[in-house]
Amino acid sequence: MVAKLPFVLEVRVLTLLHIGTGRVLQEGFDYVVKDGQTLRIHEGRFVEWISSQGEAFARLTQGTPPGELLRAHLRPGSPLVRYSLPGVPENAREIRECRKDPLDQPYIPGSSLKGALRTVLLWQRWREGRRVLSRTRLRDDPRFAAKDLEGEEFGETPHKDIFRALCLRDSSPASKERLVLANVRCRAPGARMGIPLALEAIQRDTTFVVEGYLDTTVFRPWGAWTRPGFLAPEKLGWLAWEYLAKAARQKALARLEQDFRWAQSMGTEVAFWNDLRERIRQAETGTSL
Repeated sequence: MVAKLPFVLEVRVLTLLHIGTGRVLQEGFDYVVKDGQTLRIHEGRFVEWISSQGEAFARLTQGTPPGELLRAHLRPGSPLVRYSLPGVPENAREIRECRKDPLDQPYIPGSSLKGALRTVLLWQRWREGRRVLSRTRLRDDPRFAAKDLEGEEFGETPHKDIFRALCLRDSSPASKERLVLANVRCRAPGARMGIPLALEAIQRDTTFVVEGYLDTTVFRPWGAWTRPGFLAPEKLGWLAWEYLAKAARQKALARLEQDFRWAQSMGTEVAFWNDLRERIRQAETGTSL
């Protein structure tokens, strides 16, 4: 029996996708807006440019935003510009940065995809078990709110967690041209306007390739843990792509129905949600997430 079962996933983005780094870019210091585009300043080459102007110039301009000093030199393709994004921020002077590789190419971290699959599988297991979630069982920290629930289903420690068997590498990168500047609003329940946010985002219909493998060794008696029932065959089946794909589609449709009802109640155009529902329903059965 082969211990490690390799696989290759093709991940296609159906909506604008933002995977944040936690960094907020400031206008004038990290980027400038010019001719309907957002230009990201190359920090390293800016330092080199300042040095080339002489010590007196550096002293006189100390504290001046790089965007002001470089405005005449900043344009798409300039060595002082890391990359340019179509679109400009609206009602915002800062941008949430999207995760990219050292060459400024967007990608999907394996940990992000694995986390999404954990959410899907936990939702599916609770749905199949017809369980009801009580808020009293959630932790106060939003980052680990469902940690106890995950422990019951997947394993109480990292060594006993069934997702230890699923290895996902970071995806192949997409080109810089697949990045855009997206203006969105963060709305609380019942709010009509919301807070305007500008995000770096990956365009819809961008395709990524993710490689990985399923390590079945941990499910064997000689390589597994002694917790009763952990080696039940169906738990290995939970990580089968056919099962995960079906669960992901059902979870997506359930969330879309919830969002669709919200959009209707707010009087918002629902074509976006209708399009997504149709695309998910038309997905190939068995392998499409």
